[in-house]
Amino acid sequence: MSAKAFNHGHNDIVQKATELREIATKNESSFCSGGLSHAQHNLVTFKWHLQKGFGGELVAAGSDLIVLDAEGRISCDYRFDEPI
Repeated sequence: MSAKAFNHGHNDIVQKATELREIATKNESSFCSGGLSHAQHNLVTFKWHLQKGFGGELVAAGSDLIVLDAEGRISCDYRFDEPI
């Protein structure tokens, strides 16, 4: 499996997060936890869902692998989309 999106560096990640939030807001959708998250050393994984409205139809789902730098800030974000 390969990452659907790759973001490197704080500014790139903030820009992508802002874009995704604007798209979700425009489409009256909301992000929510997919229920699973894990952390080990400098790696964090979590699942997410994008739903119409709040608690509505599932529009997208996926997981992210986050790599933290020595100060605990996000240095890389790999996104994996899942079929719905």
